[in-house]
Amino acid sequence: MNTFLGYVTVLTVFLLLAAPALVGYVHDRRIDRELREAPAPHAARGSLRS
Repeated sequence: MNTFLGYVTVLTVFLLLAAPALVGYVHDRRIDRELREAPAPHAARGSLRS
């Protein structure tokens, strides 16, 4: 039982330390996806002139 509690403690501390980095990574990926899906600035300007 002592070994199991040790593993759970180490896993919990690891998750507490890694959680902010993982949340930031997911946030950056979402922003990158939104920027990729956005229309290009020059394409938007070109459609206004036509």
